[in-house]
Amino acid sequence: MSDPTFLAYVIITGLGFLLVLVPLPWHLRSGNVGTCLFMLWTAFASVFAVVNSFSWHKNTRDRVPVWCDISVHLMLSFATAIPASLFCIARQLYAITRVSAIQITAAQRCRDRKIDVVIGLCLPILQMPLQFIVQTRRYDIFEDIGCQPAIANTIPSYPLVLLWPTILCILSACYCLFILRTFIARRFELSKSLSSDFQSGTNPYLRLILLASTIFVLGLPICGYMLYLSLAQPGELVPYSWATIHADFPRVQEVPASVWRYNSNIRMSVEIYRWAVPCCSWVFFLFFGLSEEARKHYKSSYRRVVEASCRRNAAKKPQRPPRYVITARCVSPLHDSVAQTAFAFNRIPHESTASNKPHQLHAYIGYHLQYLRQAYHPFQS
Repeated sequence: MSDPTFLAYVIITGLGFLLVLVPLPWHLRSGNVGTCLFMLWTAFASVFAVVNSFSWHKNTRDRVPVWCDISVHLMLSFATAIPASLFCIARQLYAITRVSAIQITAAQRCRDRKIDVVIGLCLPILQMPLQFIVQTRRYDIFEDIGCQPAIANTIPSYPLVLLWPTILCILSACYCLFILRTFIARRFELSKSLSSDFQSGTNPYLRLILLASTIFVLGLPICGYMLYLSLAQPGELVPYSWATIHADFPRVQEVPASVWRYNSNIRMSVEIYRWAVPCCSWVFFLFFGLSEEARKHYKSSYRRVVEASCRRNAAKKPQRPPRYVITARCVSPLHDSVAQTAFAFNRIPHESTASNKPHQLHAYIGYHLQYLRQAYHPFQS
């Protein structure tokens, strides 16, 4: 059964990859660690999602084992890294809403950035070796989806791998509640103090309110539902044993679309995780990519691409070398011969250099003048 959303998914995810990366230099200069990590993790997840969709569209062949080994370890890291980046953004927004944080010192700002790096970068990377503890098979290949991790339904799987996205979403939701309460209590004061931090045509107060509300309304229910689907997966909770879990580790399981779509829990889990990546890209674009500074970056990137394309096309186009053309005013019946003279010299080979062109000109003129004298001699007699 073919996936009807294949082309739409590839286009939406590819555009999300471009939109989320273009403003990256601006956020790097601003020092927004949580925002930069969110952009990078979302961009990497978009690349892996598009490649997997292209490679395993309508097939389950194990063609690129190395790619799947890398992909399955990064996929679970993406599931933790994106909520961790949102948690860092929520921490930063909460620090902005506090009146005492408006005049924060450089040492405190550096400490906050280090904490954001540990939460948004080190924690997802730490999950890569930890998931091997509960990994039953090398990987699974789902038709139309690509490589998927195979995690055992055992108790250590939840604290090591499955619970972290939900925990981070709960913490982000708590921060967002504090942000909303602070905004409501000090909306006039904070609207004035935040207007200098955000260069946008829209109200910065409204942008922060909508961002915090989106994290609270969408992030927490999705992470909770994903945890429920993990708990409701088929099979009983088995006791953990290293030998039992890794007994069949080298095996690669190929799952056709008709099989994984038949189970509603597996289908919902796969589809939610699949579409969460482009949704994160486009939500980021709505909140951070429509500001005046972001629009400048989009225009600058588009202009650079167009200029580079024009320069490349101009370099490929061969330049026509200049030609010498002899023109003469015909005063005799032999004007055809003069015209032939001009035409003959106009066909000088292009590979001739500038140094020998005068010699060629002299040779052509001498030859045709001699021809004209011989041809004009009967008229004089």
